[in-house]
Amino acid sequence: QRLQPSAAVLPSAETHAADAQALGADLLQLHLAGVLELWPQVHFPLPPHIPARPMAYTLARAQSRHIPEGATGMVTGLRHENIVLDALSVRVLALLDGTRDRPAILDAVEPLFDDGRLNVQRDGRPVTDPILRRGMLVTHLDDVLHRLRRFGLLVQP
Repeated sequence: QRLQPSAAVLPSAETHAADAQALGADLLQLHLAGVLELWPQVHFPLPPHIPARPMAYTLARAQSRHIPEGATGMVTGLRHENIVLDALSVRVLALLDGTRDRPAILDAVEPLFDDGRLNVQRDGRPVTDPILRRGMLVTHLDDVLHRLRRFGLLVQP
């Protein structure tokens, strides 16, 4: 014997239309009250890869400048999410205005390691050799840039 769907389980076309009408009215009220933003399409200008001169979301970059040097901090991404960043990511984010390439970014953060405000560790001890540290910073910078892109903090220049 074949089972037939129950009318109680499947809404009728009239019920569906009434629900859609009520939902539309509720969304309009939320929008008019300023609680909900409505956009005709979703478009985040996220780069498909890390640009030669990376640029960060303006709000997140501004927020990162207010986080004390050497401290972790929280910024807001393009998707309105709170994102917690480590101290190096915070400093790098503050520099990403689209004018610096990777070597210039490294040059800008390296003094923070020279005077001990930030450190790179190997086997649990700070790396003090400048050549070894620079090599490690290159790898760390790539990791930071990929993480910032994944978090939605980088934008198309």
